[in-house]
Amino acid sequence: MKSTKFFILLLALFSCSNYSCKENGKEKVEYPIVSGEQTFVGKLTIKGAPATTSPPLPCAIFWLETTSGDYALTVNSHQICNEKLTVDDVEYSMDDEVEIIGTVTVQQDIYSKEYFTLDIKTIRTLISN
Repeated sequence: MKSTKFFILLLALFSCSNYSCKENGKEKVEYPIVSGEQTFVGKLTIKGAPATTSPPLPCAIFWLETTSGDYALTVNSHQICNEKLTVDDVEYSMDDEVEIIGTVTVQQDIYSKEYFTLDIKTIRTLISN
């Protein structure tokens, strides 16, 4: 399974570099989309939420920064607008390195800009040596 995910990531990266994926003069990130649950490793960050209402509401949410792109985090399909992320009575904070198993969904904001959500099934902190 891990080799399949690695292959999909390589394929996405190769496709982007081969065809010069650019959007408005900037490199466009190609996200590997696979149905079902996936495992992601990255760093928790807090930044602005995608504009999903008009007018857009000012809200900072948790994101997972990974080597394949950023994912807006959700729990039971709800964005997390807190300073702490709590899952199964465990608190996580900005800059925590974590592993998340969850489901990716492609969304569009009110400006038709695509973004990706990652609905958390399980999360655990990675211990650095």
